[in-house]
Amino acid sequence: MLATKTRACVRAVDFGESFAPLVDVLGGRHLRFESGADRSINVWDYDGLESGELPDEVQIAFVVGDLMQLARVPANDTLAEDILTTLVAEVYRNEVPRNRPGLPKHEPRLSHLVDYLETWPFKGAAAERAEALKLALGQFRGHSFLDSPTHADFAGDSAFDVYELDSLDRFPERVRESLAYRAAARVLRVIGRLNEDGTRSPTLLVFDEVWKIRDKYPRILDVIKRGARTGGKENVVTILATQAYEDLSSLPDIAKTAGVKIIGKQVGDYTSLVEDSGLAPQAAAAISVINNVAGSHAQFLLVLGSGEDKIVQMTQCDLSPVELWTFTTNPDERNARARVQRLKPEWPLAQVIAWLAAHYPVGLTGAGLVKIDESLLK
Repeated sequence: MLATKTRACVRAVDFGESFAPLVDVLGGRHLRFESGADRSINVWDYDGLESGELPDEVQIAFVVGDLMQLARVPANDTLAEDILTTLVAEVYRNEVPRNRPGLPKHEPRLSHLVDYLETWPFKGAAAERAEALKLALGQFRGHSFLDSPTHADFAGDSAFDVYELDSLDRFPERVRESLAYRAAARVLRVIGRLNEDGTRSPTLLVFDEVWKIRDKYPRILDVIKRGARTGGKENVVTILATQAYEDLSSLPDIAKTAGVKIIGKQVGDYTSLVEDSGLAPQAAAAISVINNVAGSHAQFLLVLGSGEDKIVQMTQCDLSPVELWTFTTNPDERNARARVQRLKPEWPLAQVIAWLAAHYPVGLTGAGLVKIDESLLK
C-alpha cells in the first residue's frame, strides 16, 4: 500500500514487536512507552488544536471515554458520562482559544478537568457524583504520563506508525489501560483527516492480536467500533487480526458485516465463522484442506462481500526470501535475525535481512534447521 498509493499512511497497534522489522526497513516509527522516561500521549491533544480549532464530537467522546476508564466508571453510568461530557466541552471552550498560530502550543489536560470538578456548581445527585469523580481523578493530577502534554516523540506524523502495547506491561494497571486507550484513540484520529487540497489519503488501520486487546484492554474495542463503522466512507480500511473467530465476539456487528474476511487454517470448531460468513458447504470444506508449507507458502480462504453477491476464493501467499525474513514469527528465525544483528552491529536491519535471505531463502524451518551457520558471516 505504501509503495503504490500516493500519500498513503498506515497506523497499527501491535503486541510482541511483530511489526518491528517492517517498521525499521520502511523507515516508520515504532512508538513505545517506557516507565521513567515521561514520554506520553495527551488524550486531549488533536490536529488543529495548535491553531485554535475547537474539537469535534469524536474527540470529546475519546476524552470522556478515557476519563471514565481512569475513574472506573461503569459504561451504564449515564450521570457520570453527562457530567464529564459537559466539563470536557467547557475545558475545551476555555483552553483552546489560548492557541494561536506562531505561539507555543497549549494543551488542555486532566488537571483542568479536575479543577472544574472542584468548582462547578452541580446540585443534588450530580454534585455527589461529581465529588466522587473528583476523588477518583484527582489522584492523577500532575501525573507524568496521564497529566502532561504529548511528548515530541509521539507528535508529528509519518507514513507508518506502530504503537507497541507490550511496552506497557511494567506500568500500574490504571496507567497501562489509559495509555493503551490513548494510543488506540490516536490511531483512529487519522479518520477524516483532509489533505491541503481537500482530498483524503488512503489509510490503513491495523489492530493485531485482538484477543489480547479483548482480554487486557476491552475499552479499546469501543474505539475500534467507532472507526470501523465510519472509516469506509473516509477512504480508510480497518484490519482486525486474531487467532480465532471467537476473539471477535465483542465486535459481533463488525465481525458479521466485514467486507473482507481472510481465513487461515483453523483448529477446533469454527461453525460460527461459517454461519456468519454465509459459506456454502463446499467453501467451508475448503478451510479444512488448507495446506501451509513453512518457507514456501501459506493458504487462505478469501471472502469478498456478503450475501448472494459475495465471492469466495482459495488464495496462496508465496513470500519472497526477503519478505519471509521480514515477517517471520518463527522463534528460531527471529533469534537468527537478532543474532546476525548482534554479530554485525554496523549493518542496518535491511542488510541483515538481505544476508539471511541470500543464505537461507526458504528460512530455517523450510530448510529443516534451527540456527544459522555463523561462520558464513566471516
